[in-house]
Parts: sequence; structure tokens; C-alpha cells
Amino acid sequence: MSHNSNMTVRLSIQLVLAQAVKGGRPAEDARGYVYRLLEEVAVVRCQCCPLESMTYQIPINELTQHDDDDLDPHKWTVYYDHDATPTAEEADSLDFSEAHVSFRGAKLVSPAYHLAAENSSEVLPNRAHGIDMNTEIGAVLQLLQDSQKAISDGSDEKKASAFLYASPNCRMTVSVDSIDSFTEHTYHRVELFMNCCERQFDVLTACPDLTNVMDIFSVEALSSDGEESSEEDDSEEDFGRHPFDSAIEFAQMPSTLDFAQVTAWIDVVVNTVARCEEAVQSYSDWQLSPDGDFSAPEFSSMLLLRNLGCKEATVDHFQSRLAARLIELDEAVASAMDAIFNDNPLGTLALHVAKTTAADIDPDTVRYRIKMKFLSGGYGMHPREYTRKALIAVGAEGAQDQEELA
Repeated sequence: MSHNSNMTVRLSIQLVLAQAVKGGRPAEDARGYVYRLLEEVAVVRCQCCPLESMTYQIPINELTQHDDDDLDPHKWTVYYDHDATPTAEEADSLDFSEAHVSFRGAKLVSPAYHLAAENSSEVLPNRAHGIDMNTEIGAVLQLLQDSQKAISDGSDEKKASAFLYASPNCRMTVSVDSIDSFTEHTYHRVELFMNCCERQFDVLTACPDLTNVMDIFSVEALSSDGEESSEEDDSEEDFGRHPFDSAIEFAQMPSTLDFAQVTAWIDVVVNTVARCEEAVQSYSDWQLSPDGDFSAPEFSSMLLLRNLGCKEATVDHFQSRLAARLIELDEAVASAMDAIFNDNPLGTLALHVAKTTAADIDPDTVRYRIKMKFLSGGYGMHPREYTRKALIAVGAEGAQDQEELA
């Protein structure tokens, strides 16, 4: 689908930093930890020369004392976030035998990407030629994921052992806005659309704890001008514009560092807003009615993606998500097991996070797969006491083959 040339997109990801503090070392500031990771040089492929890799410095605002200080809108920003917290299960999974573990929250916010510029050859401010939105987001997520693959062991005397992750308590939010604001009917249609396609969005969000699809959708807070702003807009000729110039926000629960999931969700919500902005009213009203095709029992989440005009990569992501989860699960478990073997108290937390991330696969299948790979040495040959600790952490100590259970 062709998007409104004035549409912009901004990404926000909540993260939790767990730190095991030993020997009186101070816990590192979560904001500073994320900032330090993103200061590393990323390796990307330029759009103009996709066969060649190039180094790329992520454009990021310097850390300031206050979150409301002047910040460059063309750069990434790291904020404190006290709402980014671990779940009770994550806290209970920790091995407290050797260290005090602290949790601190942070929120990473992207620049506002202008979609029209993303689809042109224009060189954007503070960004290298040929580095588009998806490439930059991918570079950021890769740097954060790399820190998970080798859980910090605290060998640096000045730094605590650390593990950065996206907790189920955290959200990833995509804000879709327009430079000259959306027409008022767009907001109403998006709300109708989300309600009508609740069943399909339940599948796409992959959030089993989501009780109401409207929990992932909101219009940003009204402008600071309040009622005066509304009155002024009413007097203007273009009174069909929404008076508060508000972005439409979609929250993916839980938060994630998975590039495919992030970019797929961006594609879904951008196309959702574009459809609601541009659709012919009479036909759109029929589609969203009880008799319309969007309400039909056979209208699946895959049909929704194609109807919205989402990219083929987005459709492929949602179709192959379960298969990819098993590969990601093995990599995460292997990294966590290495931490456990090296007596890193964050290893059991990392193992619990790996299990939770794969929650959209049948839990019994996940536990049995992990148990069999542990016992066969698929995650490395470790002494029995470490293997048992890992099995207990993922609830797989007593997992049995489905045939054995029959």
C-alpha cells in the first residue's frame, strides 16, 4: 500500500538491565549501559551496495541530566524507565548464592523516520547515505543482542556482571504520526479496525496475556494547549483535521530485540493507519461491519496482512515465526548454560528469559526439547549439578516424551 507522504514512524523499546554486584562494585546505570553498547561501531550493508559491508556509527544523543533537555530528533535517545520491570517469575529464577542482583529499567527511543524520505534517495540528516530505517534499526538491535550472547561475567573490576533483556512486563511501541496531522476520521477508523480484527491481532501480537486488543492501541496525550488548541483549530478552514495533532500508538507485548518481529510490527501498524486514512468511507464501513469481509470467520491473520498490503517479508515472518523460535531458543539456552557453568548468578535468569521468549510454542514441547538436548550434550558437556540446575530453572527436570506420558 502506498503510504501518506507525510507519515512518520518512531520506535520505543523498554528494556531491563539485571546486574549481579560483587565485592562492593557499584551497579551500572541502565541508561549508561545501553548508551555504551550503542557507541560501538555497527556493521551494516548499504542500500546502494548491498554486497559490501560498511561500518556505521549509530546516531545517539549524549546522556543528559534531565530527560526533557534539548535532544536531536534525528538521533536515538536512551531514557530512564521505572515502568520497565522484571516479572515475579524472572526474579524468582535468579541464583542469589553469590551476589546481590538489581534490576533497572531503560527505554530506547528511535528518531522519527519520515516514510517519504525512507523511500527516496535523499540523504537524511546525521545518517549515512543508503542506510534506511530498517537497516539502522537492525544495527541497533544487533548491538543489543550481541550483549546477550556473551552474558557479562563481571571480570572487569569496574563493572558488575550484567544481562540486558526485554521482559514480558515491557512494551515495544510504534508511534505513527503525520507532519500535518491525520484527518479526524483516521482515529475513529483505526479504533473500529482494531475492534473488528481483534482475533487477527491476537495472533500477530503473540501475547497470551492480552485480554483486550485495545490495550495495544492508544492516541497520545492531548497537546499541552488543551482546550484552547481545540478552539483555535475549530476556527480554521480545515476543521476536518484532528485538533490535537496526536500520534497513534501501537504497543507490541512483550517487548523484543528480534529485528524481524520489530520491522514486521512496524509494517503492520503503518499499513493499518494508511488503510484507515485513505480508504473510501462507504466501502471501509462495510468491511468493518458485522457483514463485512473482515468479520468473516475465514478471514485469517494472513489474509489481513495481504489485504493491508504488507511486505512479503512481513507475511513470511508471521508464517515462519514458530520455526525460527526453536533456533533462537537453542542459541539463548547455550549462552545461558555457559553463564551457569561459570557460576554467573544471571545464568538462570537468562535461561528463564529464553524459555519465556519461546512461549508461543507448546510449553511441553519446549521443556522436553531442552531436556533432551541437555542430556545429550547439545548445549555442551557440563557436570551433572549444573545440568540439573538448568533443568530446574526451565521446569524441565521431570519433562517426559509425550509417548511416555500416554
